[in-house]
Amino acid sequence: MAPRIPLTESTQPNTGRPLLRTGHTQQRGRPQPNTGRMLLTGLATVALACGTLPAFAPAAHAAPGTPLGTATADTAAPGAVTSPGGTTSPGLRSTSPGARSANVPSKTGLTFAPASLRNPRSVSWNKHANWTEHYFKTPDGTILHADVLRPKGLADTVKTPIVLSVSPYFNHLADLGIVGLFTEGRMATVLNPTIPNHPTPRFQDFINGTKLLEQGYTWIQVDLRGNGGSTGCLDSDGPGETQDTITAVEWAASQPWSNGRVGLYGKSYDGSTGLIGAAYQPRGLAAVVAQEPGLGSYIYMYNNGVPYYNALGTSISYNEIAASPGRPLRDTPTYMQNSLYEVKHPECLSNNLRLAIDNDRNSPYWRAREFVPKANKSPVPLFVTAGLIEDNTYPDGLVELLHNRLGPTRAWLGMWDHVRGNDVDQHGKLKIGRPGYFAEVMDFYDQYLKDKPAKGYPNIIVQDNTGRWRTQPQWPMPTRTVTFSDGPTGIVKYGSAVSARIAGGGAAMAQADASALNQQKGIWRYYPAQTRDLHISGNMTMRVKTRYFGPTGKYDPMQMRTTLWERMRALLWDGASLAVNVYDVAPNGKTLLLTRGATIVRHGFSDITFQLLPNDWVLRKGHRLAVRLVSTNSEHFMPMKADEPIRVEYSSLRVQVDDGRHQDTYGGVPLYYRVYMNAAGCYPAPNSPCNPRGGSLDDAPTP
Repeated sequence: MAPRIPLTESTQPNTGRPLLRTGHTQQRGRPQPNTGRMLLTGLATVALACGTLPAFAPAAHAAPGTPLGTATADTAAPGAVTSPGGTTSPGLRSTSPGARSANVPSKTGLTFAPASLRNPRSVSWNKHANWTEHYFKTPDGTILHADVLRPKGLADTVKTPIVLSVSPYFNHLADLGIVGLFTEGRMATVLNPTIPNHPTPRFQDFINGTKLLEQGYTWIQVDLRGNGGSTGCLDSDGPGETQDTITAVEWAASQPWSNGRVGLYGKSYDGSTGLIGAAYQPRGLAAVVAQEPGLGSYIYMYNNGVPYYNALGTSISYNEIAASPGRPLRDTPTYMQNSLYEVKHPECLSNNLRLAIDNDRNSPYWRAREFVPKANKSPVPLFVTAGLIEDNTYPDGLVELLHNRLGPTRAWLGMWDHVRGNDVDQHGKLKIGRPGYFAEVMDFYDQYLKDKPAKGYPNIIVQDNTGRWRTQPQWPMPTRTVTFSDGPTGIVKYGSAVSARIAGGGAAMAQADASALNQQKGIWRYYPAQTRDLHISGNMTMRVKTRYFGPTGKYDPMQMRTTLWERMRALLWDGASLAVNVYDVAPNGKTLLLTRGATIVRHGFSDITFQLLPNDWVLRKGHRLAVRLVSTNSEHFMPMKADEPIRVEYSSLRVQVDDGRHQDTYGGVPLYYRVYMNAAGCYPAPNSPCNPRGGSLDDAPTP
């Protein structure tokens, strides 16, 4: 979940949450600055949210994690609805030690009628699939749409395990809505009435690549509320989407053609709904696979109160996706009517944009969207992939998700960007660099959905900055903490500064562009060279004592601001920020970004402790740690203008260190690893060489 300024994604295997960024181009998998898209999708929404509409109260939702109601769901169109939700489906087995999905009380309280599989259609991108569409209700009355793909030739009475994804990206028109038709070049195809309709092939790579249907699984993809064929107001990670995920799992598990066990699957946004499922443990959920998941909407939009560019752009993007219709001339009247719900209820769009402009993580809006602590304490088996240097869904919150997690946990962690475990480049090279992802995923699902013996894959596989791949039982496994005291002190002036040449989407900014943006060098502290390797693994925490007496930094509760304009003004003009960049400086002067973070600076005297992004990084013998303080990182954050300089009177950095010995495993070089180590991760100055043979220690950036 961490973005910047607006966006495009594709329906190809690399897609994930739309993400925003400014000042440079990006590649697939992360939304880009796109003036046309902003104009097309944002102007109406902005006008609504700026005050032309009143502040609408959000629709009431039943509290997640408690019984959500006793109403009987019914269909909005012929096909599917409800079946006795309180019954125990035969054959349900343990999802983890001590937890059986059949014995978990229903979180919805609904009964679901059998969904008919009659009159299936074929799927253009999978010849083994029979496709049917269904509708069912959540406890608050929202109608959800589902595309069901069953193995062709399999009798309707045969019970299979279910792999399910719950997402905003399954609209039959295009996964990114109307604008996606232009960016994906699909307009002519979608508007051609002679070309049959089909479910969106977002996970065609997984379904076809694993031969999922041939292996006896059923695939289901469900539209989140406000998207595709589902009604309701979009509600990113909120109580509404929590209901959707819970209800979708329980509906799928209750079907007479299901064996009662459901595995959630997704990447990025729909990886997040998988974690929501793990957090709330709906009846029937047996396992979750989440690739590069967003770890919460707040930390996708803010870093310790400092807004990323996407604090505005993300909501605009998802409003456009939600407001997009189904496929004209091919989708049913019911689907088309449901797909226009946001158009008929513009308050959904204005609220989604306005309410997210709130940098207070403790506000009721954001507290209702926290799911990582619950997912950490969940017994549901979880398989996660996460790029530790990725620039879309940053690993902010990854330690809180994985460390000492209750349920069985597997993970691939390493030096890659926002990609899937199976993604390859145009030459067929794996972007993550390690083969066998689908084999491990299917071993995981087979174990928990089919009771097959596991093949003994490692729990956690980690690749660090040295290129080494290793295995360990959990992550992180700190043996001690190290504090780098006496950090940089002095005056921090407001101005443009960039932490590194990161451009997003697996790319690097040109040296000249990065240097031009890096106007404020900030204040620095270089620590002595390491006398032995220091393996930093996990969280890093910064403490600063500041003195700031500018007119900004005086805050009122954001909930008191009723329009978007008032909220944006409060966010950017009432605040001041301080950014921290931590570097690994090699003996030859090569300066690589190890981690970064930012915090709000309050008016007056402040003693602030805040968390930076986690990583797994070996600071080699002879290398030095450097800490830099600046007012902002212009490639990541919206500017929060400090009208007076910020005086830093004390600073220190605390890191988790792993001195343990771990077993090596196989793995190649992730494609982004080379880009990051040779360009993207480098400090943007001509005298900071980004090749192993260039420069000298004297050429390193100076305070």
